[in-house]
Amino acid sequence: MLFFYCAGAVFGAEAPDLDIKAERLVYHDAESYIIATGSVTVTWDGKLLTADKIEFYIDRDFMLATGSVTVSENTGALYGEALAYDLKSKKGEFTKARGSFPPWRFSSQKLVRHNEESNSLSNGIFTNCDLDKPHYYIYSTKANIKPNKRITLYNCIFLWNSIPMFYFPVFTQGIGPHRDSIEIQPGFNNEDGIILKIIYGYKLTDFSYAKLYIDYFSRRGLGKGIEYNYDVPDKLKGTFYGYHIKETTYQKDALTNLETSTQKERWNMRSYYWHRLDLAWTGQAELNFNSDKTFNNQYFQENWDRTTQDLRSNLSFTRQNGRSNLRFTVERTDTFNPALGVFQPSVITAPKVEYTLFPLTRKKGIPFYTNFSGYIQNQYINTNDFYLVTAFADSNIFKDYRITRNLIFTPKLGLNETWQNRASILDYSQQLTSRYYADLGLRYRPVYWMDWDLLYSYKLRSVVNSPQVDSEAADYGEELKQVYFQNSIYANKLVLRNSTIYNFHLNRNEILEDWKLKFSPLVNELSWLPNPALYAYLREESNIYPHYLNSVQGELRLGRMDAESSSLGAFYHSSRPEELDLNVGLSFWPTSKWRINYIFRTTAAENFKKFTTNDEEIRIYRDIHCWEFKVIYRRRQAFEEVYLQVDLKTSATNRKNVYDKEKEKEFYPWRDGK
Repeated sequence: MLFFYCAGAVFGAEAPDLDIKAERLVYHDAESYIIATGSVTVTWDGKLLTADKIEFYIDRDFMLATGSVTVSENTGALYGEALAYDLKSKKGEFTKARGSFPPWRFSSQKLVRHNEESNSLSNGIFTNCDLDKPHYYIYSTKANIKPNKRITLYNCIFLWNSIPMFYFPVFTQGIGPHRDSIEIQPGFNNEDGIILKIIYGYKLTDFSYAKLYIDYFSRRGLGKGIEYNYDVPDKLKGTFYGYHIKETTYQKDALTNLETSTQKERWNMRSYYWHRLDLAWTGQAELNFNSDKTFNNQYFQENWDRTTQDLRSNLSFTRQNGRSNLRFTVERTDTFNPALGVFQPSVITAPKVEYTLFPLTRKKGIPFYTNFSGYIQNQYINTNDFYLVTAFADSNIFKDYRITRNLIFTPKLGLNETWQNRASILDYSQQLTSRYYADLGLRYRPVYWMDWDLLYSYKLRSVVNSPQVDSEAADYGEELKQVYFQNSIYANKLVLRNSTIYNFHLNRNEILEDWKLKFSPLVNELSWLPNPALYAYLREESNIYPHYLNSVQGELRLGRMDAESSSLGAFYHSSRPEELDLNVGLSFWPTSKWRINYIFRTTAAENFKKFTTNDEEIRIYRDIHCWEFKVIYRRRQAFEEVYLQVDLKTSATNRKNVYDKEKEKEFYPWRDGK
C-alpha cells in the first residue's frame, strides 16, 4: 500500500515541507520520528530523493537514508549507499557516493555537502569520458566541487586505461555558465631551453573575458601577461594586452671567461577601444608601446610584425551622417632609436581635424556632382624640435554622360590646396600651393563580360603663394600628365585584369629616345574561385620597353581552408634574378582522428641548387575521444621550437564558451579565428 505524508502540514510551519511516499510509513509519536520503507521517495526544495529506507527525526530536521540512495536536482544527480542530511543547515554526508556534475562523473568514498554551493570529496575518481568503461580517469585524494561554477582536484594522478601517465598537484576546470579555461603548453627551443606556457581565461560577464599569461623560460626567466576583451554589441568594444619579463640571461666575458647575469626588462602594451556615443558620434583609441623593436619576434610571435620600427597611438572622435564625416584626432608616433635601444616620440599630432562631404546628388537644376574633403593639423616634429601647422583641401565636380548603352564618359575638374605655417625650422614664411587637375574617364563595355577603362589625368602645380602655374620649374609645373588603361574580364567566376599607364610628361631639357620608354610596367592579374574548394591567383608584372619580367606572384589552393586542403605559392622579383620564394601549405586528415597541418616557406637560389628555409611549421592533432593531443613544431632560419599540448575536450569546449575568437581577430588579425 502507498502512503503520502506531508510533514509540514502535520507538524507545523517550522518543520521542512516534505512530501514522503512509501509502501510503508510508521510514525513514532514518543520519539517524534518517521520510518519509511519500500520504494521511498521524498521531495523538498526542488530535490528528489529515492531510497529503500529513510528515518526522519522531526525535532532535529534530520534525515537518514539507506539502500540505493539517489538525490536529483538541477545541478546533477548523486547516488550512494547512505545519506545523512540536515534539512535546516542543508549539510549532508554521502557514503560511497557517485554521481555527476555535468560534464564530470565521479565516485568517492565520501562526499560532504557543506551547503548548496560547496561539496568536498575524498579518495575520488573523476572522468568526463562518456563511455561505460572510460578511456581515462583522474584519481584525487581530495576534491572540491561548486555546482555550476568549478571543480578542483588535488594530488591528481591521470590514468589511461588504468595505467598512470602523469601527476598534477592541482587540476581545476569551470563547469558553470561563466566558465573558465586553462591551457598548459610545455615546449622547448634552442634559445630559451625548456618552456612552459600557461594561459588562464575567465568569462567575467556575458560581454567580457580576461586572459592571464604565465610563461616559464629556463634560460630567460618568468614572463607574465594579461589580456582583457569586451564587446557590448553596437555600443562599445575593445581590448587591452600587456606582457612583461625581466630576462635573466647570462653573458660570458671574453677576457675573464666569467658569466654575468643580465637583468634586461622587456615589455609590450597595446590597447584598442571603440565606443558609440550616440547615433552620430563615435570615439575610438589605440595605444601601442614596446620596450624594443624585436620584442614580437621572441615573445609575441603570433604577430605578423616580428620587428617593429614605428609605433602609433591615437585618440579620435568621429561624427558621421549620410552627408558628411567629421573627425578629431590626437596621434603620437614613436620611432625606435638604435643608439639608445628604446622607442622615442618622433611626431605628435595634436589635433588633426578632418572633414569629408560625400558626393552630393544633383538638386535644383545643378547638372553635376560635387566632392569636398580637407584637414588641418598641428604637429610637433621631435627630431627637429619645432611645431608645424599644415592644412589640405580638395574639391571637384564631375558628371557621367552615357553616350550609348555601352559607353560612359566622365569628366572631372578639381582643385586642391596645401598650406603650412612655415617653410622649415628656420624659415617662418607661410607656404600655400595650389594644384589644378582634370580627369577624363571613359568606360566601354564591348560585351557583357568585359570592360575597358581609359582615364586621362592632368595636374598642374602653382608657384608657392601665387595662383600662377609654376611653369619656370624643371617640370613646368606639370605633376601629372598620363593615361591609365585597364581591361577587365568577368567569366565563370574568373576575373582577369590587365593595366598599364603611359606618361606624356617631359621635364625641361629631357630628351626622349623612344616613346615606348614612357610606358609603365604592364600588370596582369587573374583570380579564379569556381567553388569554395578551388582558388587560383596569378599576378605578373612586366616592363614593356625594354621588355623584361619584373615580378611574378602566384597561389593555388585545393580544398577548403577549414578542411582538407593544399596550397602552393611562389614569388619572383627581378631584383633577385636567381631566387624564387616558395610557400607550401598542407592540411589533411589521414584518418577521422588525425589531422596534420604543414606550412613551409623557402627561397630557392642558383637555379634550384640551393634552398634556404625561412619558415617551417608542423601541427599534428589527434582526437582521442574525450582528449585532444597537439604537437606544434616551428623553425625560422636557425630558431627552432616545439610545443606539446594534451587537453580535455571539455577544456576546448570551455574556451569556445569563454573566448570569441572571431571578434578577437578584429584587434589581433593574425590569430586563428577557429
